[in-house]
Amino acid sequence: MSQWYIRVAKVTKILMAILICLITLVQVNVADAEELTQDFSDVKKTDWFYGHVMDARRAGLVEGTGNNMYKPNEDITYAQYLTIISRILDETVDSKPVSNPWYAKFIDSARGLGALDKNENVNAVIAIPREMMIKYTCKALGIEPYTGNEIIFNDVKPEDAAYLNAAYHEYLTEGTKVLGKDKRNFGFGETATRAQLAAMALRIKEYHENPVAYKEKAAQERKAAEANWQKAEDAKKAQYSIKSTDIQGKMVSAEKSRIFIEEALKGIKVNSDMSVTVTIPDILPEGWVWRIRVGCTEKDGSWGTLITTSDIVVGQTITVKPYTAASNIKEYTVKIEFDNGISTAFKGGVGSGMYISKDLIKGGKYVYVYGKGFTERPSYNP
Repeated sequence: MSQWYIRVAKVTKILMAILICLITLVQVNVADAEELTQDFSDVKKTDWFYGHVMDARRAGLVEGTGNNMYKPNEDITYAQYLTIISRILDETVDSKPVSNPWYAKFIDSARGLGALDKNENVNAVIAIPREMMIKYTCKALGIEPYTGNEIIFNDVKPEDAAYLNAAYHEYLTEGTKVLGKDKRNFGFGETATRAQLAAMALRIKEYHENPVAYKEKAAQERKAAEANWQKAEDAKKAQYSIKSTDIQGKMVSAEKSRIFIEEALKGIKVNSDMSVTVTIPDILPEGWVWRIRVGCTEKDGSWGTLITTSDIVVGQTITVKPYTAASNIKEYTVKIEFDNGISTAFKGGVGSGMYISKDLIKGGKYVYVYGKGFTERPSYNP
């Protein structure tokens, strides 16, 4: 065999090897691309967080938990959140050798970015509070703590507000509930879910890439959210108002009365230890008051009062433990009505045109309309 044929054979062999490598590389890349676009089995297209999870996954910021699952309702851990920060701000972190445990290199990266103090240690596998997520984010992005005395978050003490207020002014947090223009609840001490993690990851990434453009966009979104809140509040005030046309004699119409009472019933529940939790909303017009009583029926037939109106602070939550052993309790029954602060037995007194009595364990509801009697009763024999 001539030298020419030998050289051709060698070149052909090398080219075939290169071709096989290229085909394998393409197959791997296609498989990776398909994995990044494949839906998680527990993240549906109808979920509010679907787009966030998929976008964050394609950006390489979040991963599944195995078996094609994302576990969107699982709490975020310190490790998971610090991993997000390091992946956004440290482009080299994923190329570094795998650490043991897996999150060690990400926490070291976050420390190098300034998110963590030099000697700060964290329990990486426990859920991270929302306020710590904000603190680490601000420190990593170089956002200075806010030094003003402004109160934005009603559930945050002034000494804990510096980084939270700074993040609010940078549009990195909106809190958990809008209470008005620049008024919020933050959810201090609460944790966040992996679904929320994906949304936060994209927000931090967008801020990091172009803070000015991000804040301009976020400002418009905040303005729209506050406008929607105001619209809902106006509608709520219209719904929970009592006009002269709603009053017939000394009674608010049964239809209007029921709107208030049904809403109040939503805030009363029995807990697993047989204590009763009550949160009565502040929806009555000024000067009007609730008349509420929760009674306890024991298995021997005896009856007593557990909660009365005087125990309740409107707008706040109270939990009352039973006055007898939990095993003795047969039923709790709540009765709710309201008036304008004056008994209907006196001049000027106006009351609800009905009351509702509800069994909190069995769920039976009794509706009594003054002048008509019971209009609803539970199907079982009371």
